[in-house]
Amino acid sequence: MVKGILDWELWEMTFVDSDLSKSGWWQRNASRIILGGFVLLLLLLSFKYTFKALESRSAIQRWQPQLLDLDQGEDIARKYQYPNPPVMAVLLYPLAKLPPLAMALVWYYAKVGMAFLAVLWTWQMVEGINRLPWWSLLLAITLSLRPIIGDLQHGNVNLLVLLLCVGSLKLWMNGNDLAAGMVMALAVSCKVTPALFIYYFLLKRSWWTMTGGAIGLALFLFPGFVPAAVLGWDANQTQLFSWFDEMVKPFLIEGKVTPEHNNQSVPGLLFRLLGEFPSFTTYVDGTYTPLEYHNFLKLDPVVTKRIVQLLMVGFAILMFFYCGNCKTQAHSDATTRTALVAELGLVFLGMLIFSERTWKHHAVTLLIPWIVLSARMARIPFWNLEKKFLLGLVITCTLLMSVTSTGIFPQRLAKLGQVYGGFTFAFLLLSWGMIVIMKCSKRTTP
Repeated sequence: MVKGILDWELWEMTFVDSDLSKSGWWQRNASRIILGGFVLLLLLLSFKYTFKALESRSAIQRWQPQLLDLDQGEDIARKYQYPNPPVMAVLLYPLAKLPPLAMALVWYYAKVGMAFLAVLWTWQMVEGINRLPWWSLLLAITLSLRPIIGDLQHGNVNLLVLLLCVGSLKLWMNGNDLAAGMVMALAVSCKVTPALFIYYFLLKRSWWTMTGGAIGLALFLFPGFVPAAVLGWDANQTQLFSWFDEMVKPFLIEGKVTPEHNNQSVPGLLFRLLGEFPSFTTYVDGTYTPLEYHNFLKLDPVVTKRIVQLLMVGFAILMFFYCGNCKTQAHSDATTRTALVAELGLVFLGMLIFSERTWKHHAVTLLIPWIVLSARMARIPFWNLEKKFLLGLVITCTLLMSVTSTGIFPQRLAKLGQVYGGFTFAFLLLSWGMIVIMKCSKRTTP
């Protein structure tokens, strides 16, 4: 499994070719320098994060007392609304034993490594043996930086989930289907949104991957033999069912959605703009208090729920019609390879679009579509209409997401940018871009 993920031979093919002796120093070392600079930047930002951790404002520090309560047999999902399934708590539990500052910093530096591997493996997936220009890697990293830095500073688990998903997909593209399914199952067991990849593997008729996924779900989620080995069988079942009741059932069965402005998913956007749900709220003496509304209509929540469900069905239909590139052909054809990774990018975008809640730092998964766009633009001529479209898409999406930033615009304007879904529309446009790449690739593939 480890050999399949790391695939150091592919590293050599990616960064070294037979003509390097004829190339300049920069051409030989540009990719390594860019990746090194990326890691160095994230390490330097740890100084800023340290001040935050000293004030105990990191998400993982907030979870620390909850994780430690596992020793007391507490049902942390029910008591604290702990947001992830039991296996995630088990993975983080050893960190919770550290002093709060040490816990936060160890987690930060571990996630820097995760970010590096996620970028490297995604780049290897899209590049293959067909060397890409250095500027496309630099562009992709630059476009991906904001949510990666946001998740590092927030101290959440999104980079871990991203790494598991990317590792699974790299295994899958390298032909290690059973292991790919098991790793993806661990990602699903840590945070449920990667479950969309189950549908994707079903479309690809990747039966060994589905088999690995079933084994992995049994190990990590339900019945969850791995977390049960740590927590005990009954305690694990209690934690799991409480998590389902608190985090999954309200959205999946009851149709409840977080409508506040910082939710950038399509359900969040539609509920606050089409119904009487507040965009801004607060708590006064412990009482939930709406502050502002920005809805255009006053639709019944059931109607809005049906609209969301129709959109989800529409997205599934799009995947059915467009996710048809051949994995075997992708090994030898660069265009098909880019289109195949574009399929993966579309699935990652679907995870963001249809989640019950999508905060800005959840968008670390934009790494995949950004790398796909950069790679595709590097492989087609400048005068090509598709390249002009993709360049316009990059600029438009960057502007839409920038409008939501309180670090760039006045706070009120940035908050309104979130109310009206700056990130949401960027997700939708990027999905369009993935489909365009898939369609245009089919036209140019012999």
